[in-house]
Amino acid sequence: MTPPLPRLSAADAETRRARFLPFVLPWREIDLLPRALDLDCGAGGWLQLLSAAGFDVEGSEIDPTLREEAQNAGFAVAEDMSFHLSELTEGSLAVLSGFEVLTRHDPAGIDALLPHMLRVLRPGGLLILGGADVEHPDAPPARTRATDLFERLRAENPGRLKIVRSGSLADDPWGTSPANVTLVLQTDAKGAAFDRFHAAFAAAPSLEDLHPTRFDAYLLDRLSQLDAIHMSTRQAAEERTLRLERRVTELEALQAAQRQEIESLRHLTRRRGLRKWLHDRRAGRKTDPDAADADAPGTDLPAVSPLSVPERPSPSAPLQPLSTRMQALRERLAE
Repeated sequence: MTPPLPRLSAADAETRRARFLPFVLPWREIDLLPRALDLDCGAGGWLQLLSAAGFDVEGSEIDPTLREEAQNAGFAVAEDMSFHLSELTEGSLAVLSGFEVLTRHDPAGIDALLPHMLRVLRPGGLLILGGADVEHPDAPPARTRATDLFERLRAENPGRLKIVRSGSLADDPWGTSPANVTLVLQTDAKGAAFDRFHAAFAAAPSLEDLHPTRFDAYLLDRLSQLDAIHMSTRQAAEERTLRLERRVTELEALQAAQRQEIESLRHLTRRRGLRKWLHDRRAGRKTDPDAADADAPGTDLPAVSPLSVPERPSPSAPLQPLSTRMQALRERLAE
């Protein structure tokens, strides 16, 4: 079994709990200094939000380190939650919150605390209980089921009641991370002043709204998204492959054209006069390169009579320097 779900970080807790300010802020229009108590308050993040909003705040925290941190921040924080509740006057609190109550207390503990919680609330007072739901597959069996508590409160109290989820299904597909499931109850109250709370309760999702967003629905939605991504990726890959095939065909055609051009150039350089001159050179005869080129097709040079070809020099004759054209031809043949 996995260890108990950890407490939220201070920054994460403050972000999530700020969502519940719209539920409590109408009290500032009814009372100049409404009183609020936060159970399992930790380092006092929610107390800080309420205090800044104009509430008279206090808390309780069993963890000595967190309790000292909250006290150092200037808040009155007790250690024993049950004793603190029993000492409060009936109908003295406008807001009673416990964002870790469902995580830290089993159903029996909640049953023992709930009458005291309802007793100390004023008419129209708000009870906010949050934590982890036992619908998580690895959750300890002793934790309180938020949906069961919701049904019980709805049956026993005529006031407004909502169950609110924090975070997203992507973070927690089962919707059961710490403080992710929160019940908000407003005790019954008469008067137009309490109509101010209607907007916040109307905006929050109801229990029925949560059923389609359970893990199976989230999984189906996620699979649909992945399927769409797969189809898009496959289509893009096919289009890219087609473009590459077209490019390969173009390059092959270009390569064939270049080979044909090279062969044509090679054919043009095979001049008959040049071949004759080479043959004569290999046979030991010296010929005039200009005369050798005379028979080359496509040239404008006049033909040279064979009678004008000089006789073969004697072996003892000094070597004649090559003309510029002959030197160019020799260099070309040497390549």
